[in-house]
Amino acid sequence: YGMKTGLLASWQNPSSSLWFVPAILTGCAFVLASVMTNIRAFPGGDDVDPPDWLYNGSASEARDLLETLLSSLITLTTLAISITMVVLSLAASQLGPRLIRAFMGDRRTQVVLGIFLAAIVYVLLVLRQVDGKLPDDEIPQLAVTLGTMSAMGCLGLLFFFVHHLGRSVVADSVVQRVGTELDQSIDRILPRWEETPPADTVFTPTAPATLRLPHGGYVQAIDYDAITHCAEESDVVVLLNFRPGHHLLPGGIHGKVDPADKFDEAFAARVARAVTVGLERTPVQDIEYCMRQLVEVALRALSPGINDPNTAIAAIDRLGRSMALVMTRRTLPETIRDAGGRLRVVRPVSTFAGLMDAAFNQIRQAGESKPSILIRQLESLAALATLAPTQEHCRQCAVHAAMILGAGRRCVPEPRDLQAVEAAYEAVTAELRIAGVPPDDADR
Repeated sequence: YGMKTGLLASWQNPSSSLWFVPAILTGCAFVLASVMTNIRAFPGGDDVDPPDWLYNGSASEARDLLETLLSSLITLTTLAISITMVVLSLAASQLGPRLIRAFMGDRRTQVVLGIFLAAIVYVLLVLRQVDGKLPDDEIPQLAVTLGTMSAMGCLGLLFFFVHHLGRSVVADSVVQRVGTELDQSIDRILPRWEETPPADTVFTPTAPATLRLPHGGYVQAIDYDAITHCAEESDVVVLLNFRPGHHLLPGGIHGKVDPADKFDEAFAARVARAVTVGLERTPVQDIEYCMRQLVEVALRALSPGINDPNTAIAAIDRLGRSMALVMTRRTLPETIRDAGGRLRVVRPVSTFAGLMDAAFNQIRQAGESKPSILIRQLESLAALATLAPTQEHCRQCAVHAAMILGAGRRCVPEPRDLQAVEAAYEAVTAELRIAGVPPDDADR
């Protein structure tokens, strides 16, 4: 698991970069051009007539054709990149700059731009091999024909690309894309209910040493297996005070190691190597990363400059769907034991209460004067209450429902709107009573 986590963390930057797939396809174009230009005539011999679709002109005509194709492909690619930059700027201003990563990491956009660049490289390399004075039997007919077909394919691909970018900037499409990534993170990180959780124990250090890591930034991934192995070799217990998604200050206090007499700087260096730190958060082990992206979409939509409550409602609905998936998973254990069953690592984890706060608090605060937002949040909580597997899940729904009702009573001036908010709140409390939550908890 540790090696897999490290690979995922290392994979995030290239996979979400706009250059990744184009670089691979450009390399393929180099190989293809070198192969095709070595095929100087149509295979089959002199007795076999070449098909009609194969290029059969002179060398000078082939060179003129390739020069025209190259110029057209460069213009086409420039247009595609310009459209991409416009869409990225629009997405950053309307939906938030952190969603740029989702657009740049879109595989269809990367593939289309990669095909355009690969076609340019291919035609350019073929053009270098076509001399205007070549005899007819030395003309790479297949290479010239493939260059013509690639240009025609790129022209058709441009229409698909424009259609795809037009749909990708629609707020609902962005919400669904980020929500899908959030669900994948939940499914990858949180264990299922049927899996037997390890027994968590309360550990009190007796004479701990302070653990300080030399690097700072956002924690992108932690190799807990490596830290557990280090702790087992040194026969210590490591108490971390950070988790993926937290921001570390270089040289700060990042945890404790007990007992202190078995701790040294070499041990701290080994722990530091097990922690991947970067300039931004990633969804490798951080469930709240994608959740906060959805929240940011809602907050942008609720800002006075945009004022788009329907987009905020779409984000609320998608967050509710992901929280329903969280309810089907267990919280990660706070303690990790070695193969012999001895406690080795104590760590903070994302709790259901913390995820509920991340999903509901900021949207409630930004939309407290908008009845439609408060009502949709209460409707989402009512739906979650029907799915809640434990009393703790129900209590968290009750807490947030009470805060939403309090925001409505403070900030909604219209009596009829406030009545609608209170009616939505009563629907939540009705579901909580069915689930067995005492009414005083729901009304608190």
